[in-house]
Amino acid sequence: MIKILIVLLLLIYFYSILHGFFSVLKITSCIEKLEIFLQSTSPSYDGTLVGDTYREPLNNVLAKYPDICEFTSYNSQTLGYEKSDYENYRSAVSIYHELFMERNFLRKYFVKSLNPFSALKKLISFPSSLIYHMGFRMKPSFSKIFNVLAWIVAYLLTMYEEEIKACINSLLKLL
Repeated sequence: MIKILIVLLLLIYFYSILHGFFSVLKITSCIEKLEIFLQSTSPSYDGTLVGDTYREPLNNVLAKYPDICEFTSYNSQTLGYEKSDYENYRSAVSIYHELFMERNFLRKYFVKSLNPFSALKKLISFPSSLIYHMGFRMKPSFSKIFNVLAWIVAYLLTMYEEEIKACINSLLKLL
């Protein structure tokens, strides 16, 4: 059981590092697309955009928009083909600033994932996070108690594995 826990701990550790790294890369590419579009034009006073070189960068941003939506909140500005170029520009400015802030959080998550103790914490809290993903919400204090009890039960089940099998077999023979 110890070997399995160590392998699981290493998997969690490396997954957290890779997930954090690729999230930072992905949001950086979204920011770069937005930046290219925002630098290709500027708004005029009559509600239009200056120049005509912004069309291709705008199409690149709109193509990248599903990736951008992964990092924005529900209440964020939206981009779309049906919107005017000026509306897309104003929305892009807002999204650009929001993505910069989100990238700061993702960088912090990445640096935090380099600490092996964060992987250990995720491993220890695995039982309550499994219950959480099933839709049950627990208070933090109960969650900690539940984690300890779940790991004790898992240990006892592996320690008395043979006896449990024998007991189940004997009960099945009686039926």
